[in-house]
Amino acid sequence: MIADLKISMMNQSGIKRKFSTNSSSIKQTISETIETDMIVTNNNKKIALLPYEIPLYTGIKDNIDRPEYENDQKQIIGYFCLLPEEIMIKIFRLLSIEELSLMAMTNSKIRNFIIQFFLFSHPGYVFLIRASQFNTIDIYEPRFIFESQKLFSRIGLLIKRSTFLFRTNDRIDMMIHIMEFSYGIPSIRLLSNHDYAHFKLTIKCYSKLMNTFIKGWRDFECEKMFQKLKDVCQIDLQIGKILKNTLGSKQKQELLVRNFFRMIFAHPHDSLNNLKEKIGWLMKTVNVYTLSEMARLFIVIFGPLVTVNNNFHNLSLPYIAWWDLTESNFTERSFEDLGLTLYFLYLKSDEFSYSKDFLIDLVDRIIMTPTRWTAMNVSEMLYYAGYELTLTFFGKKIKEGYIEDVATQLCHLNVVTYKNTKDLTTIAKIIEILVNENGFELIQKLPDAFSAAFFDVEIMSDEDQIEIYEISDIIESQLELMKIALLKCNQNHH
Repeated sequence: MIADLKISMMNQSGIKRKFSTNSSSIKQTISETIETDMIVTNNNKKIALLPYEIPLYTGIKDNIDRPEYENDQKQIIGYFCLLPEEIMIKIFRLLSIEELSLMAMTNSKIRNFIIQFFLFSHPGYVFLIRASQFNTIDIYEPRFIFESQKLFSRIGLLIKRSTFLFRTNDRIDMMIHIMEFSYGIPSIRLLSNHDYAHFKLTIKCYSKLMNTFIKGWRDFECEKMFQKLKDVCQIDLQIGKILKNTLGSKQKQELLVRNFFRMIFAHPHDSLNNLKEKIGWLMKTVNVYTLSEMARLFIVIFGPLVTVNNNFHNLSLPYIAWWDLTESNFTERSFEDLGLTLYFLYLKSDEFSYSKDFLIDLVDRIIMTPTRWTAMNVSEMLYYAGYELTLTFFGKKIKEGYIEDVATQLCHLNVVTYKNTKDLTTIAKIIEILVNENGFELIQKLPDAFSAAFFDVEIMSDEDQIEIYEISDIIESQLELMKIALLKCNQNHH
């Protein structure tokens, strides 16, 4: 213990001062200004200290900000082993989470103390959380959500640096422990005890925590993390309940599975490599099910969600848009996650060991769940699914005799593409290839499809639904497509 140690100190003049830590003067000695260029001698070891006219913690911060030292003037953050635990706690409480994470890499004793006090101690962890937040009245305001995600990203970095010498399984257990300490493991119980906005915030925070923590891990380590989380959250059990019951009857299970995978994916911030790895985890989860069951799970995880009303604090849970997909039209952003996931699966199909024909069948089954989607919803999903998948899908449907459906979906895809990019070159190319391969019947159906689109917009206005696009959008996109076609004809004549 510190009480049994004798410490000798000398300044540059060589004058030594001896004192015992049992002495009643220690409190006065600690609080007094210490001379500059001081040397601490303990067990024949000399340790160079900083000049401490300023508080000790400020010196620590300065050392963190200045990690490189000259060889002949080596400086050390501090001989913390000589400090009582109470003083160490006070010092560490003055540091930010980023600074704590750097301190955790200095030596094993400091690392163990930080883990024990801030990560294993509930009061210490609560202090870590509260000291990093800001005053706000509404915990659901966007700034609070943004700051909360940043906070959990910093905590993820602290855990990462504190455990970087630990075994993978021990590091994963630490992550699970932090989730339990924070809001609890994502579960039906957690979903039941909070309003959905709070639950969604928890998922977003955990996503930042987890993705910061595993960044740079090897593939097999990341997969271990995924499998452990999946087991702890009982995801396979919840999926089984969803598939054994009718659509929407297991609302909480559907929302839990949806948010679990959204926590893993962290759309749209994943790099392509991370996305490939995580889609691989998803496919390992769903490939044990039939094609129709896979389609259901894709809609659960990535499909549109319907909120009961516009009250953000409403305690009613939203639901998966099962039957709404067949009767109502959604904005294209509602299909972004689903379309991009299908796009990436199709693009990297060989690496996932799936044939492109199988993925086209999966898309076909998705848009028929529970029954045929509206043409507008299909087109908006295909907009994000990409050129190659869309072309192959339309070619398959024409061969099956659904020429009129393809014409209608092409009309809506034309409008969506024009609204977002003002460039219809890809649409014109799709039409040209389809006509060359399947004949001119598609061209004959397109004018009727544009006329029907005018009628659909008018019906939506009468029923007080949100107008996905205006009549002017249809006219402008049709004119642009005609212009491209005329230019193409002119080039062919010359």
